[in-house]
Amino acid sequence: MNLTKEEIFALTFTLRNKLDLLKKVLNEGCVIERSKTGVGFFSTIKLPQTFTLENNKDRYWERGFFHEKLSYGGCFMIAVEDDNCLEIEAVVYESEWPEPFVEEDFFPQ
Repeated sequence: MNLTKEEIFALTFTLRNKLDLLKKVLNEGCVIERSKTGVGFFSTIKLPQTFTLENNKDRYWERGFFHEKLSYGGCFMIAVEDDNCLEIEAVVYESEWPEPFVEEDFFPQ
């Protein structure tokens, strides 16, 4: 499956300082699992080949956000599952995931 606008936004927003990894995922990634959770979403992205991180300790990234229509905002989390899979998790606090998705409503904490 192709990446959705929400997945692309979560990746770009969270991996803004990891441009090599971001570019690889956006260009080569394929979603193999996706689920809506009510308070966000969860996606698994597979790459066609293994990738190497510059620092092996960097296997998890998290970035909080505020949202125009949410009182408490939320968080995007990205974790390296194995050498060719990433997982994205998005959650909002004390609310339901905003629909429709409007990128401009999200801003950094």
